[in-house]
Amino acid sequence: MKGNFKATTAIALLDSTKVAAPAVKKFGDAVAEQFTEIARSERMNAGRAILIGMALPVLKSSLPKGTFTAWMKSNLTQGKIWSETTAIKNASFYTRLAYAFLEEVKPAANEVLAITDGDAIRGTPGNDANAAKLLRRMAAFIGERSLNELLEDYGIKSGGGSGGAGNAIDVGGAKEDPLLADTAAHLLGLREILLKPDTLKRFTAKQLDDIERQLAALPEEFRKLKAKLKG
Repeated sequence: MKGNFKATTAIALLDSTKVAAPAVKKFGDAVAEQFTEIARSERMNAGRAILIGMALPVLKSSLPKGTFTAWMKSNLTQGKIWSETTAIKNASFYTRLAYAFLEEVKPAANEVLAITDGDAIRGTPGNDANAAKLLRRMAAFIGERSLNELLEDYGIKSGGGSGGAGNAIDVGGAKEDPLLADTAAHLLGLREILLKPDTLKRFTAKQLDDIERQLAALPEEFRKLKAKLKG
């Protein structure tokens, strides 16, 4: 493998490196294979999220009253990949996405209930015709969109989502207040936007200054309003 090893950055090194001619096809095939796996995973993850979002309300109704939040904290953090907060937040996102799918596509009742039997919840219809129909509808709904694109398209990360606010997965054992759920989602979305360098680059210098002024003034305005409400 030849390359300009005097490059000052890893990016420059990549830009200047060439794979030897006999190895180009093998290297290119590996790149294409991994790219395809990403595309396949993106679509599969979107489908998994919708299935999970459909299943969580069923599971909540099936468990003893008051135990669902504890179940989520214990079971949705397996693998120690997500914290309890992140797992529960994503569970709420997936439920809202599932509601958006159900309201837009309107599958038959038997198709919806197919997730409670067999391997439909794992994305495999088996011999269940209703499960097969549901999964086909989901595939059409998803199209080429990734999970993140679906969440953005339906405004779920910013507090929107068809039917989601009033039926969001609860936290702390009580039904989540729609206003609180939406406010929390808006704040999370705002934080995600403003703390990403790639996103900030899209704003002009004036817009960034305006955003900074607004953010700086917000805490004081909030404190004044809070004090007024207490008074």
